[in-house]
Amino acid sequence: MAGVTDQRLEEFLTRCGLEWSVIPWERHMSLSNQWDAKYGNIQHWLRQKQGVKAQFEYSQQSATTFLIVPFLGHFAGPDSINKTGARTTAYECHGEGPVPDLSDFANIDLLVVPEDFSWTMIHTHEDYALGGPYFIREEWLGPH
Repeated sequence: MAGVTDQRLEEFLTRCGLEWSVIPWERHMSLSNQWDAKYGNIQHWLRQKQGVKAQFEYSQQSATTFLIVPFLGHFAGPDSINKTGARTTAYECHGEGPVPDLSDFANIDLLVVPEDFSWTMIHTHEDYALGGPYFIREEWLGPH
């Protein structure tokens, strides 16, 4: 299976002045597994920001390299997404300054992380309706 590129997202990243590249499918799967191992079990979330508080916390982040990784499974954090068919490809982005607001792309059901996975932002189609977005720092996780 391969991811499907999102022209609207790519144009947005370019307008933000970011250099971006499509992440190969095998790495997309690996990043998804890495995220699941660290953040996937919501019972380990001792603390998280949700909704506008998550969006504010995320807006304070900067990363010279960050990853946009659409979820591959049936869950996006605590939300069930039950997507069938092709998924949007993952992107590696490079730039200076704050990370861009990706809330307009929540329907993709995606996560954002810096290279070191020290924090994550989760956007799903449920944002501001039934839950989310969610922002979590690594130090807010309980023992695994």
